[in-house]
Amino acid sequence: MRDIEALALVNPSGYYASNSPEDYISQLPEERREAVTKLRQTIKVNLLEGFQETMSYGMINYVVLCSLNC
Repeated sequence: MRDIEALALVNPSGYYASNSPEDYISQLPEERREAVTKLRQTIKVNLLEGFQETMSYGMINYVVLCSLNC
């Protein structure tokens, strides 16, 4: 079975209703949590100044927030 098919069995919508990265990770299948946590830590350590971790579309995102004057 392909990974995406296995994920669909766990969460048929493919969408995680999460308000925080921690909440998102807690909803992942157990076998994926450690890898996603390590990836998140690596990204945060190497994230360039100005980027922020956010939640969007039910997933963790890294964005540069910008006002209309930037």
